[in-house]
Amino acid sequence: MVTTSAIENVGDDNNVFNYTSREFRLPRTLFPHFYDLSIQVHLHGNKSQAFFFNGSVTINVFCSVSTTEFFVHASDNLNVSLNQIHMSRLHEKNQTSSIIEIDDVSYFQDAECYRIKLKTPLQPHTYYNLTFGQFRSDMDYDSDGLYISRYLENGIYKHLASTDLEPSDARSIFPCWDEPEFKAKFKFTVWARPDKIRSAEYSLDIGIKLLGYFEDYFGIPYSLPKMGRYFTQMCSRLIYV
Repeated sequence: MVTTSAIENVGDDNNVFNYTSREFRLPRTLFPHFYDLSIQVHLHGNKSQAFFFNGSVTINVFCSVSTTEFFVHASDNLNVSLNQIHMSRLHEKNQTSSIIEIDDVSYFQDAECYRIKLKTPLQPHTYYNLTFGQFRSDMDYDSDGLYISRYLENGIYKHLASTDLEPSDARSIFPCWDEPEFKAKFKFTVWARPDKIRSAEYSLDIGIKLLGYFEDYFGIPYSLPKMGRYFTQMCSRLIYV
């Protein structure tokens, strides 16, 4: 991994030049449309030092402006396998038929993002698939991203995996466009051993019903926009493994 602390003259978007890393925002050249995310949590035994998660994600993106490079958020705790980053162009009926060759991948630690440089430019008004085939991170008790919680049952401490993605901690779980403007739809798969309790499906089912119930009960429609990141957080909160 190449780590750099400053970003200048990035992308082909004329609105993004000479930004310092603290002020850096992703160029508006690519927009995520759909995430196909898979996460597997490993809480083996009762030793928190051995707890970790791994996963993969394929992101369907739309190119609005031709570019030979783009940026994707990922926290430095996330160990991304660079040799498993792939990109392909989508043709008619979403059939992938051409591979986009990647020239270089570098990481900017202060801005928490990868810069992916391509050998040929992406075409405007075109959809592409970007795949991160493997990433992994250790888990701890910090209440950020995907973290460890514990509870006491019959005098014995048990562990569970919880999530907190706001305001910008989705990037600590998977590579993504982690800014409010980049909303997208998700397919979210969480793997767990058959003998463990999984509440993600329960949250997905009951969360929508609860919102409708309170709207009817108080006679007041929910006033805030239903954001994609909020939906992801609700689906993944309190996944017992």
